[in-house]
Amino acid sequence: MEELKSTDSLDREIEADARKKADKIQKNTAAAIEHVKSEWRERLETALIREKERFSAQLDARKAEIAARLVLDKRRLEYEYSERSLHDAARAFLSGLSRQDLLQILERIFVFRIQEAFQNDFTSLHTAQVSISLQLLSRTEFDGIFAAVFSKSGVGCSSWEFRETRPQDTLWGETDVALIFDMPAVRINVSARAEVEELLLVKRTELSAALLGDNNV
Repeated sequence: MEELKSTDSLDREIEADARKKADKIQKNTAAAIEHVKSEWRERLETALIREKERFSAQLDARKAEIAARLVLDKRRLEYEYSERSLHDAARAFLSGLSRQDLLQILERIFVFRIQEAFQNDFTSLHTAQVSISLQLLSRTEFDGIFAAVFSKSGVGCSSWEFRETRPQDTLWGETDVALIFDMPAVRINVSARAEVEELLLVKRTELSAALLGDNNV
């Protein structure tokens, strides 16, 4: 009987000791799990902060890139509008001229170029082979220009070769009149359109400011 009591007592002691150990293991495991959770929480928060900073930097860089592109696009559009407006104004100016006024412009340019090339010494023209290309210009109209240039020189154009040409495009319409004086040593190209485009190139800043305002120059 005493032996049974001793056995029961030993079993209870073993069971109690096992329970204590189990409770200790459970507590230690729970503490370890909480420690791991805390560590990973800190790592996650750190990673999230870094990712947020990286995303924010990328976003700022993207915004700056878009803003720069918008500025460039705005400037490009302003430039294109300025160029288009200037050329539209130039074409409108020439279109508003009478045919006589247009021919007078061509004549003045031709007189200047001829004098510049020959310095009023037209001796070579008496025997030279000369060809004339006329663009949207009749032979009668050329004869009027010729007379204004060579009337006192004794130079004739009956032996010159004449040909008709057409503009490369139709942007300037009937105002795109031109003539080309061509001989072995001299070539003179006279064009109302070319003169206006050269003026636009040289005076672009002034004309843009006058037409569109300083902000569009």
